[in-house]
Amino acid sequence: MRWGVIFEPATLALYAEGVATTATLLLSSLAVGGLLALVFALALTSSILPLRWLVGAYTYVIRGTPLLIQVYLIYYGIAQLEWVQARWNDVWPWTHFKEPFFCALLAFSLNTAAYTAEMLAGAIRDTQAGEVEAAQAMGMSRWQTMRRVIMP
Repeated sequence: MRWGVIFEPATLALYAEGVATTATLLLSSLAVGGLLALVFALALTSSILPLRWLVGAYTYVIRGTPLLIQVYLIYYGIAQLEWVQARWNDVWPWTHFKEPFFCALLAFSLNTAAYTAEMLAGAIRDTQAGEVEAAQAMGMSRWQTMRRVIMP
């Protein structure tokens, strides 16, 4: 085995490119997943029952399947649908499913959103009623209470 190949300049450049791609994918999926998680957490604690059930089913399915299976289904599974292939080159969302980075970003973001939404929803539910009542007594609206009392 030739160990010198590992430290050749061309190989080191490939390593640097891989680290940059990984960091970009990580930060992008955390940002997108975090924003989705906030929306999903608010839906999970909503008083609208069908919305709560829909998001609850989403988090149940996503958290119950391995991430690798989700990546395979998004990258290989969606591309096999005929109506996606018919729009492969001309309709906006489907043009991105040809790119591996987009598929990985989508899978990682959806997975991150499902796990983080459950954590945020638990934190929202665990906020003591006295804190919410105090915010309302100070004249805060529902969204101000959420932003200034519950979410921090």
